[in-house]
Amino acid sequence: MKMQNIIFKDAILFRHLFTAISRFVNQVHFDVSPNGLKIVSIDPHDFCYIDLFMSPQFFKEFNINKTISFGLEIKKLGKILPKISVANKISLNFNEDSIELIAQHEWKMNFIFKYLVDDIFDLSKPKEIKYNNSITIDAKEFSKLIDTASVLSTETKFLLNKNGFYVKTDHEDFTFLGEPSKIDEIQKSISEVESSVVSNYLRQLSSLFNYCDRIRVNLDENQPIKLDLIFKNAEFTFIFSHKRNLHNKKRMDRQGTSLPRLSVSKFPEFLIYISAFPNGQRVNLLINAGFETKGRDYSRLARNLELVEVKEGRIFLSDKGKIFINYLRSNSNDAKRLLHGLVYEKYDSYRNMVGILKNSRYDLNELFNAINRNLQQENKPTIDFQDISTLLGIGLWCGLIDKKMALIFLNPGYDVS
Repeated sequence: MKMQNIIFKDAILFRHLFTAISRFVNQVHFDVSPNGLKIVSIDPHDFCYIDLFMSPQFFKEFNINKTISFGLEIKKLGKILPKISVANKISLNFNEDSIELIAQHEWKMNFIFKYLVDDIFDLSKPKEIKYNNSITIDAKEFSKLIDTASVLSTETKFLLNKNGFYVKTDHEDFTFLGEPSKIDEIQKSISEVESSVVSNYLRQLSSLFNYCDRIRVNLDENQPIKLDLIFKNAEFTFIFSHKRNLHNKKRMDRQGTSLPRLSVSKFPEFLIYISAFPNGQRVNLLINAGFETKGRDYSRLARNLELVEVKEGRIFLSDKGKIFINYLRSNSNDAKRLLHGLVYEKYDSYRNMVGILKNSRYDLNELFNAINRNLQQENKPTIDFQDISTLLGIGLWCGLIDKKMALIFLNPGYDVS
């Protein structure tokens, strides 16, 4: 087979780009074709959609003569980037079942990453969101405004009105308004529009902002914020769900069956690790090994689902847990359906979410409100906004949930019973 490979013109930008996206997501989907390199993914926590495209002109060499599509665990790639910080040449070779990263300076290092068997972000092209308002400004100036604004509040707002464009934050009785010195391009259809995003997400992108040329901020009422980072023959798009103040809503006391705070994609790894210890494993050792949170969230979820048992301070796989692991090793679809069934039976919030998404598509805030309305009517404990992360994570891992841009809905044909 003819070698399929690309060589980046700018090794520094490669590190900034992949460092940034590895902070957001665990897995990504690659499409490499003669037309260019495309990378897409969705953040499991606050629903940040990532869509990156680099044309062949972006690369020093672009030797691709057929389309290659695969999933990759980007977190592993992110871990090795500090080790190649002085490399002045970075290339990628695409093989049948793996990607090879080659970093060169005076030395040469090769890293090989296997493609994912389950590529959860191999999505059909999402419906394009049309924006009637956009502002394009210098990327470095945008980065400085974000850096200043995010010091004051966990939420950063973008405001476009008749007087101009502002980066805004509010904290108690203090308001900050940052205004760029120059707007390169502007498109405006209404007198005023304001949207907001979690500040920490923007801070995670600061090094990438500084390395790009311009940034286009796309805004519309009740639409997610879309940032287009423009760099020569490439465009990096990040779409953030618009945030609302949800923290003052009245909630019932949370119960022992409340949703743990965890990354669902790592939950099977937690159970696989325990399966390696027939005599069980202590929780503190699981925490030290990085398989458990300090809040013991993975253990709590596993116990609630009856996948593990606890004896004399040690965690063991239950008979049901052993069945799950066997499924996971022989047929991942069976494992996903088993986990879906267990969560569906145990958690009222998950069962409500499934029922709601049977009928229509929702954005994140609409889904949150709909679930809590149902739970209140049933006189059951409501969820907080962070719980949406766990609910969607479970549904996504089980193959039930499909998430495209600002819409969340069920995969067609999935048996939810």
